[in-house]
Order: sequence, then C-alpha cells, then structure tokens
Amino acid sequence: MKPYCAAFASLILAACGGKQVEPEIRIVEVPISVPVTCVPANMPATPAYPDSDDALKAAPDAAARYGLIAAGRVLRVQREAEVEPVLNGCR
Repeated sequence: MKPYCAAFASLILAACGGKQVEPEIRIVEVPISVPVTCVPANMPATPAYPDSDDALKAAPDAAARYGLIAAGRVLRVQREAEVEPVLNGCR
C-alpha cells in the first residue's frame, strides 16, 4: 500500500510542477444601462390644491367645503391629463 501512496503523491506533485500558462488579457466592451429620466424638464410642478386640510377646516359651512372639494377635483383632473401622457411615455 505504501508504494501506491508514494506513487500517487509523486504524481500529484508532478502535476503542480508543469508549465505555467500566462493568463490571456482581453478587453471586452459591456453595454451598461444608464438610467435616464423620462420626465421632461418643462413639466409643471404640482399645483397648490384648494381643498387642503387647513382650507377645509377653515371653511365656514358645508357649501364652502363642497366648493373647495369641487375646485380641487377640477385641478386634479387637469393635472392627471398632463401627467398621464408622460407616464405612458416612460413605460
């Protein structure tokens, strides 16, 4: 058994002493995705909606609150009409 172990050990050591292979250096171009904003620079800021919590609390009666809510809804519908095409362009 000992002669086999010695022969096996010498084979393992001989395998490590072989010719050194120089590593191959390659230059490879890899495409990288760069995030780009799809929101245009001229996109208007979010408007100040008239139906804020403070405005609704300060309204004198229910009719005034309903008027503020209706005005806020009109502005939100207009804003949605501006924002939806931009969002669809981003998808």
